[in-house]
Amino acid sequence: MTIGVNRNPSKPSFTQTNYVQTVYETAPYGTNMFNLTAADPDGQSVEYKMLSWNPSYCIQFFNLHPNTGQFTTAGNLYLSRSNTQCTFQFTVNDLATPSLSADVQASGVITFVRNDFQPAFLNAEYTITIPETLANPSQVLDVSATDGDAPEKDFGDIEYLAIGDDAASNFFSVNSSNGVITLIGNLRTDNTARFNVRVVARDNGQPRLSATTLVHINVNRNLYSPLINNNQGTISVTLFEDDPIVNPIFSFNFTDQDSAESLRVCVWRDCLDQMKEWLKKCTSMAVDASQG
Repeated sequence: MTIGVNRNPSKPSFTQTNYVQTVYETAPYGTNMFNLTAADPDGQSVEYKMLSWNPSYCIQFFNLHPNTGQFTTAGNLYLSRSNTQCTFQFTVNDLATPSLSADVQASGVITFVRNDFQPAFLNAEYTITIPETLANPSQVLDVSATDGDAPEKDFGDIEYLAIGDDAASNFFSVNSSNGVITLIGNLRTDNTARFNVRVVARDNGQPRLSATTLVHINVNRNLYSPLINNNQGTISVTLFEDDPIVNPIFSFNFTDQDSAESLRVCVWRDCLDQMKEWLKKCTSMAVDASQG
């Protein structure tokens, strides 16, 4: 008779005892952190176990496969925001009878990468003025934002989008990558004096954090012709041939609804010819060609 004896003289041991990993708080369920590895000199199958974890809630967010040693996420890591790190202690034992465990434990440290900051604009509001003749397309304003999470690409990258009031979206767009507002329409097809563009900057977190700024774009329009004051419809001036050039020939006031100010024009002898043509264009007042 032959009797075989299944001996188990040796304990299993970890081939690596320290595991360090970082993980974004947005990592999906089942994301692999690392794989524990161990060997048994007797060729026995092994089983991996978690011995301890700190803080205590860390057990909710991670899972260890007992046969493969794969250590993965097992919950919504965003809910673990009360801490920045989880530490674990692991052991391994063989499946012989009696079972033997490793003398040296393995440790794992998981550090969370958080989306702590929302994007921030330099100003809560911006106001600019552009002429209605501005060419299309033209860049009108840079409202780029910053994010305190910038070193971390997933959370520091910013996407921009514009929310236009009324017809603003027909004339202005914002670059989704850099926050530059560009004129995309012909301003002379509309008489609106002010456009309001709300620009939203949002990061790539989950949930996404965002900020909003309001951009007032005033359009300098030329809608009205100048008008000479009613009591100056006719101006009569007598000139003497020896009048010095330094004296103005006459002056008159006119208003323009495109301006809040009343304007005054003084006509001098040495520019009278040019004024004749100008006055013909801007008013019905005539200039006597022989007497000025």
